[in-house]
Amino acid sequence: MTTLQTLTFILTLGLFSCNGKTENSATKNENVLSDIQVVVSIPDTIKKFVVDDYPVTNEMLADKTSSNSSYKKQSGQTFSYDKAWFSNDTLKQTLVFELYTDYHRLVTYHFLDNDIPTDLINRMELHIDG
Repeated sequence: MTTLQTLTFILTLGLFSCNGKTENSATKNENVLSDIQVVVSIPDTIKKFVVDDYPVTNEMLADKTSSNSSYKKQSGQTFSYDKAWFSNDTLKQTLVFELYTDYHRLVTYHFLDNDIPTDLINRMELHIDG
């Protein structure tokens, strides 16, 4: 077989492999558009606050826990142990640090004063005197 015959054979084979199926670009565009989903933006209704790495020093914690070995804090009949509480009246936010030995912070809670999630209260392990 010569080079011309080989080239003709390959081109003929390539043309017949298409089986006459042609797809125009309009059909392709319709298929692409049908796969696109519209994303609807729902406005966030939860008020957010900015976390600033909580610049609370050990001296500030010492002030909250001095002469109080269990860091007991009482509100009505509810008690909090081993936690240091800080509140900001301007931002209406509260920080609670659950403390361990030498002011090691096990857990930090940050919440709005007027919107405290029930699950957060349960996790904080507050105690009721009774």
